[in-house]
This record gives sequence, C-alpha cells and structure tokens, in this order.
Amino acid sequence: MTSSTNLVTTISGDALAVGENTAVSGTISVTTTDVGPVTRSTAEATFTATAQSPEGGDAYAVADTTATADGADLLITHSTNITGTGDSSGLTTMIASSTSLFALDIEAVDLPVGTISVEGATWHDDPCLTGIIEGNVATLDASAQAAGDNTLAEVDMSVMTTDVISSVSASAITIA
Repeated sequence: MTSSTNLVTTISGDALAVGENTAVSGTISVTTTDVGPVTRSTAEATFTATAQSPEGGDAYAVADTTATADGADLLITHSTNITGTGDSSGLTTMIASSTSLFALDIEAVDLPVGTISVEGATWHDDPCLTGIIEGNVATLDASAQAAGDNTLAEVDMSVMTTDVISSVSASAITIA
C-alpha cells in the first residue's frame, strides 16, 4: 500500500555574541517545489557570531543551524562548524555554523526502510581573521518559497542589539 504525504522542510539558525564589540549575521533560505509526482526541497542556513573585548574583558560567541525534512524519501544534509580565536585587537572569538539540505519526496512511494538519509558534518578551527569591530551589529537575510498546489512558506525571525550583545534568530518552513 502506498500513501501520499506532504514534504515539510524546516531550517533554522541562531547567532549570539557578547562583548564590547560584536557582529552577528544570519542567512536562511528554503525553496520547495511540488511538480506532481515529485516534490523537491533545497535549504541552506549560515549564521556567524564574532565578539571582541579589550584584553582582560570577556568575549563570547556562539552560532547554530539545523535542518529537517519530514515526509522525504531521500534526505541529504551537510553541516559545517568553524570556531576561531584571535588576539590582534584584544580578545576575539568567532564561530560559524552552516547547514545545507536536499530532500526529495516521490508521490505514492513508501520505502520499506523509511527515509534514506545521508548526513555529513565538518568541524574545524580557523584563526579569527576579522578586523576591528566597532559597536554592535546584527544582520539577517531570510527567504522561503513554496510552489505547487496547496503549499505554505513561512519565516519567523528576530534581530537584537544592545551595548554589549548582538543576536539573530530565524526559522523557515515550507510545506508542499
């Protein structure tokens, strides 16, 4: 017996930096297309956080991304995480997280083993090569598209800066 399900793709990310000078950024995008017998989804999120404080001050940065695709017959994801510290302008920390996703749902097909998933992850340290940051900055770019009959695309996001913190957060969902 076969059944038809929707492909529900969700991608999200967060970045937070604490220090006297901070910079966070986020980019998130998802596109899902239903072309009848096949529904395809691609998604990518990249979030970075950098914090600087004079020597003796505290600097903290963290970033994270995730992606899922419920109802997929084939799901391929890859995550990259980079951390770094530097000392060129006082204490500097940086972290970046990136996730990409490709999902495919074939209508009227139920695989006996469920979703075939292929996951990859890369972790590495790089020296923090940022220039001097002045003040606190947060930027965010988000996009969600769904094409086909009975589809949904939605983005939720927030951006905040104060004199010691910068933060961005976003999630996007598509249903087709």
